[in-house]
Amino acid sequence: MRARLVLAAVFAAAVLFAVPSAALAVAPDAYEDDDTTATANVYVLGTAEARSLDTSSDIDWVRFNVTAGERYIIGTYGSVTTTDEADTKLYLYDSSGTLLISEDDDGPGYYSGFTYTATASGTWYLAIDLYGGGSNTGTYTFVADLVSTVSGTVRDAAGAPVPGAIVAVFSPYTATTTFDDDNDFQMDETAADGSYTIECWPGQHRLGAWSGSDIGYYDGAALLADATEFPVPGDAALTGYDITLSGLTGADAYESDGTTATATALTVPTAGQWRSIYPTGDVDIASFAVSPGHTYAVGTYGDDAFTDDADTYLYLVDSNGTRVIDTDDDGGPGYYSLVSATATQTETWYVRVRGYSSITDGAYRLAVSEVATISGTVRDGAGDPIEGCTVYAYGPWDFSSWGSVVYTTTAADGTYSLGGLVAAPYHVRFYGPTGYEEEWYLDAATEASATQITLGSGESRGSVDATLALSDGAEIRGTVTDRLGNGLSGLKVHASSDATDAWDWTYIGGTYTLDGLPGGDYTVWFEDTANVYLDEYYDDARDEDDAEVVHVDDGDIASGIDATLTRAGGVSGSIVNSQSVDVAGAWAYLYQVSSSGSSYSLVDQDLTDASGDFAIGDLDAGVYTLRFTDPGGTYASEWWQDAALFDTCTTFTVSAGSTRTVG
Repeated sequence: MRARLVLAAVFAAAVLFAVPSAALAVAPDAYEDDDTTATANVYVLGTAEARSLDTSSDIDWVRFNVTAGERYIIGTYGSVTTTDEADTKLYLYDSSGTLLISEDDDGPGYYSGFTYTATASGTWYLAIDLYGGGSNTGTYTFVADLVSTVSGTVRDAAGAPVPGAIVAVFSPYTATTTFDDDNDFQMDETAADGSYTIECWPGQHRLGAWSGSDIGYYDGAALLADATEFPVPGDAALTGYDITLSGLTGADAYESDGTTATATALTVPTAGQWRSIYPTGDVDIASFAVSPGHTYAVGTYGDDAFTDDADTYLYLVDSNGTRVIDTDDDGGPGYYSLVSATATQTETWYVRVRGYSSITDGAYRLAVSEVATISGTVRDGAGDPIEGCTVYAYGPWDFSSWGSVVYTTTAADGTYSLGGLVAAPYHVRFYGPTGYEEEWYLDAATEASATQITLGSGESRGSVDATLALSDGAEIRGTVTDRLGNGLSGLKVHASSDATDAWDWTYIGGTYTLDGLPGGDYTVWFEDTANVYLDEYYDDARDEDDAEVVHVDDGDIASGIDATLTRAGGVSGSIVNSQSVDVAGAWAYLYQVSSSGSSYSLVDQDLTDASGDFAIGDLDAGVYTLRFTDPGGTYASEWWQDAALFDTCTTFTVSAGSTRTVG
């Protein structure tokens, strides 16, 4: 969850205060000037309006009439052509100026959405603002209408209903992530009979569901990219949208392939072969023939259809079982893997892929090729070479992002070469030395608008060049590592001040840079969205109140704003009844116990999957206990282990960076 700064919305003929920003150049929309309630556009329910927030001070107002007792759905989203996604925040007022509700990120990605029931007939006013006051300008589509519903039943491969499954509407997002399921209000959990009903806005949608490690999409698709897209009209009740779980994280088509004797034979190249770590503890082994003097790359990566990307761990061994290279954990995009090695003789190599830990599962794509390279030259606006520019290659990670894979720095003549790459699609990012703006290939300000480069086996792609402009504003930069000093890529670093809120990913080596900032005092927060590591604030603080303020002036750089993160602890286990039958759809509540042992506080909770399993992560080291409840009322609630009350329950200890398994 991102740290939030709350704006004070001023109702009547007033504009929210302007905030300095390093925003992208975005054209004003056709509805300006609509920056006050007095100039608010009259909106017709059900109309999809293409709009933009083009400056840090822009705010779009709309007004429309509502009827008492009717339920409305209101939100923003993107499109398949969107490359400059606005980070919107919505404020809904009644005609007297009373704030009814505000909402930030419950739409797809950083778009917004909510449902609300009118208690009286009249006129509503909606302010569409930029989150945090204005750094992420961009385009969006606005829609409001009477609530529509989509309903159906989720079943397993045998046709049995699946209780406790999560069903989500996938809505248009951006050009690189065409559909996204990050719609917190457009989700539902199936009942005991597997049924669900989702409130959603009108438009084109796709539909998916998952339970534990099983996933599926409407109309029998195994991948989101293949799911049937269907229209939802306003004020409609669609029924019969049934889903069968099998999809991405069932066993893949190559099982059983857990030994060298049953290994799947690959050709070189093999590009993007879909596989899965399933069930937990699964090991996939594949083989391929190599020739002396040839250098090969083997890697795992993701897909914009994956909602359950695997944290892979990769081994490469020769015919004798000797490791060709050391193991690789996170050398690929995100938590995927990448290795390369040169063969010295004709033989067979084996690639062994497992999950990072014993409870890891998920999907991945496996690729094998002769190594590919990307090269080019970086220059300034005058055509002179730029030395010391860091150049990154990014590969597909999951449905919402790409991750850095390899990086290098430019030489004195501005040239660079990124080697050791497997045949796959890439984005290239140019992060200039102090005084230069970053950019993405080809002349793109953001990754969303970057030109994709798809490499073939053994390909050397040249002339991937960049011309960097001089930069303005302040910078905060640093490095994020684990306790052993290893750089952590794919983490989010946030910097918040009274004027703005900015964030960026860490790259290979754990480095990050937040540039184009207004000068001021900042709170810096380090977040692992995968919950592998515990979040913290600078400098080594777990709470925002204990964070050290980072001051930086316009034109200056605050460097060395580093963090060392600790792996999060976790708890996992299963719930069974007195006949040792798995109990699906039961709640496991985790409580942290005080040092005196006399009190407890709720930390998190998880719903058991079809196998009765639960898992809770992102935990500090400490003493904990569990309470189990059955929402269906079939079983009595109890504390761990078999205790009726907290006073008689058993506690257990979770160590930093370890997962405690309980029964």
